[in-house]
Amino acid sequence: MRQKYVILKNDEKNELILRAFAELDNTELVLACEETYDGKIIKSTIPKGKKALVSILRTQNIYPPGLYTEIIAESVMELYDSKNIHTKELLFDDMTFLKKETKTFIATDNIEYEEIESDEILDDDFNINYETKYTLNEDGFILNFEEKELIDVECEI
Repeated sequence: MRQKYVILKNDEKNELILRAFAELDNTELVLACEETYDGKIIKSTIPKGKKALVSILRTQNIYPPGLYTEIIAESVMELYDSKNIHTKELLFDDMTFLKKETKTFIATDNIEYEEIESDEILDDDFNINYETKYTLNEDGFILNFEEKELIDVECEI
């Protein structure tokens, strides 16, 4: 999903306006939210740093993801440092942040493989009786297996 943020610094009213646009059906960006901030508060927060400014910019109505908010805060700082620039437009595409790095695996000759007949893979005559009980702790429900041997398998999603 693509998102667009428009930042407007209105010196006449001493306010900052942040507009968030969201993609609708992969065709157009529509206004999702608009938040107006007191310019005095923004100016007094900028010297405290980017984290302080992010906490001011995030509200109940507009709460961009962390990566976006940092860039938005930097743009607000640039607007207040410049006397000539009053508007900034930022376009974000979630797919750029969701792309995953691929890992290269190197095959070695030291691995021994056991040949398995395809019928053995489909064989389902195993009798494992898992008795489970649920206990509640401070984190929520935890599943406890009564079996003595558990296999720890790491999966990457």
